[in-house]
Amino acid sequence: MTEEERDNVEKEVGEALDENFKALEEKQESREKRRQSTEGETEDTEGEDSDKPESSAENTDSEEKPAEEKSAEAGSSSSTTAESEAKDCEPSKMEEDAKEDTESVGNEAKEGQDKKEQEAEEEEDPSNLQLAWEMLELAKVAYSNKLESMTSDDEKKPIQMKVCETLLTLGEVSLENETYDQAVVDITECLNKRKALHAADSRRIAETHYQLGVALGHFNKFDDAVKSLEEAITCLKLRMENLKNKSESVDEAKANDAFYSREAEITELEALIPEIEEKIQDTKDMKSQDAENQKEENGFKQNGEASGSAKPVSTIGVKRKAEGA
Repeated sequence: MTEEERDNVEKEVGEALDENFKALEEKQESREKRRQSTEGETEDTEGEDSDKPESSAENTDSEEKPAEEKSAEAGSSSSTTAESEAKDCEPSKMEEDAKEDTESVGNEAKEGQDKKEQEAEEEEDPSNLQLAWEMLELAKVAYSNKLESMTSDDEKKPIQMKVCETLLTLGEVSLENETYDQAVVDITECLNKRKALHAADSRRIAETHYQLGVALGHFNKFDDAVKSLEEAITCLKLRMENLKNKSESVDEAKANDAFYSREAEITELEALIPEIEEKIQDTKDMKSQDAENQKEENGFKQNGEASGSAKPVSTIGVKRKAEGA
């Protein structure tokens, strides 16, 4: 029952009580007047007058009962309305809950599908290193095809130098991608081509020896790596000597440098040699560490074989039991 319905019922009951109260007062006044006017009448007349209030009381009770029944009916109707409203609300609430559950399940399914699609796209999309390697391979093929159409050595040399640069960059990309065998192949090809193109004191040959040494070290060919790094140092020392004698080969990278000087290049080379020597020591340390790791692995294998050759505990127990018997 709502507040408004309750107020209406209370108002109706109050009005009914007021009407009954007024009717009782009027009847009581009329009764007093009659009693005063008929004081000298007989007892029968007084008896009739005394019966009238009872009838009026009965009428009052009968009037009060409809008001009470009316209020009860109003209360029952309001309670019935509230119950029907509650029943109406329950299905709607259940529908809303079912709708929310359906939406949540749909959102979860959509998120799972989006995640799968994203993973599939990541698997299909190549990495930046893969894209770089493919572009460099195309460049190498393009330069090689262009060389076939040329006849003059002067025209071929710049393109051949581009091919060497492409091969060296391919080797560096393979190093980043941890495909060390391919890196060794590309850098070795670059070295062979540069030896044919440049003088023995060329810094390009020294650079290629250094990169090949790094690749060989990662490929666990430590002795070959040390040898290649040492050849890089030999090449740089030869250039330093030629610079001091002013008989060095022309460095194409610095041919047009207005600030170039032999003294500055000698200083630069003197700083590079200790760095390469440090790299040689690191490679030797890697070799020692690899030997220790292999020794430990072999020790684990031998211990495993020894433990495997021992007799099982169950066999020993059975034998002792048989002997005791």
